[in-house]
Amino acid sequence: MDNLNSTGKDLPLIPGVRTIALLPGSRLPEVTHDLILLLQLINNLLLILLSRCSFGPL
Repeated sequence: MDNLNSTGKDLPLIPGVRTIALLPGSRLPEVTHDLILLLQLINNLLLILLSRCSFGPL
């Protein structure tokens, strides 16, 4: 596991908006593989969440 150190810089986050950080690591080729897995996870979560939503006529 990588040791994360604070840079002291503030991120331009919007208050009240939930934010998810994707931290795939720092060593190649693991970082590429892990990032792909994280993106697939986010895609699958979105598909699940959207399948539970119903939208009325516009």
